[in-house]
Amino acid sequence: IKLASKVFYLNEKPSDAITALLPLSENDELKDPHFLFILADSLFQKQRFDESKALFSLLVEKDNTNHQIIYRLATIEKILGNQNEALKLFTNIVDSEDESSWKKAAEKELEFYNFNQEFDKILNKNF
Repeated sequence: IKLASKVFYLNEKPSDAITALLPLSENDELKDPHFLFILADSLFQKQRFDESKALFSLLVEKDNTNHQIIYRLATIEKILGNQNEALKLFTNIVDSEDESSWKKAAEKELEFYNFNQEFDKILNKNF
């Protein structure tokens, strides 16, 4: 089942990966972080953000240095309207010494947020 879920995931079939892995997760039989990631990311792709958030949070607890996981969790927080939590997570990535593509993406998220804040100030000032 796990191998099949990986094949589904790699072939961009998140619904099939979810079908294969979710029962294992619900029975607490899914312990391998690799397959937890596949399930969490598949749920994300299907816009099942609350379920995805719970799994990404679990993964961050196990490894708080994996920027891909932290970035995805920050993105979910942003989508769910938890702006402060999203900013905190993006900032944690940016403040790290790692120079991953996830760090560059988090920097762009923070730049975009700051731009929007400044733009809102200008709009509110002029109206």
